[in-house]
Amino acid sequence: MSHVDDATLTIRGADASDIRTIKTLAHAIWPDAYGKLQAEEKINYLLELFYTEEALASQMKEGQKFIVAELNGEPVGFASYSGPAKSGVFRIHKLYVHQAVQGKGLGRQLLDHIFTAIAPLHPTAVELGVYRKNPAIKFYENYGFSIDRSEDTDVGSGFVMTDYIMVKSL
Repeated sequence: MSHVDDATLTIRGADASDIRTIKTLAHAIWPDAYGKLQAEEKINYLLELFYTEEALASQMKEGQKFIVAELNGEPVGFASYSGPAKSGVFRIHKLYVHQAVQGKGLGRQLLDHIFTAIAPLHPTAVELGVYRKNPAIKFYENYGFSIDRSEDTDVGSGFVMTDYIMVKSL
């Protein structure tokens, strides 16, 4: 555990009993994180695509490992990752911190937790997708990630996710 402004931060593995918490966090974080970057219809569509209880349960069954960050026992962020792929590459699928506690190092601590968890598996690299207009690109660059390529993913209903795939080689 570490302290963030005199609060106790705990990062722990999540399981099916945390699905409702993760869903609640996503629905609280996304409108603020993407509200000025994406149309409300797209945000709502993606929340329904990725953050229903059924979708989160499916992601867990497919091998995504979720972690939850709590300050003084209150959930304030989450992340998920999977891997390794055949090439030894791990993928970070999600990393979100509630806007009320952003800028206090929680995102970095979530990344540190993931990198510590995967270290014994000798990863060759870690990759993630980030929306091309997302200011978080700078956060990931500061952590050692660099833009590797652009990727457009049709997610249905006329919506396309336009991401940079960022990679940190290990």
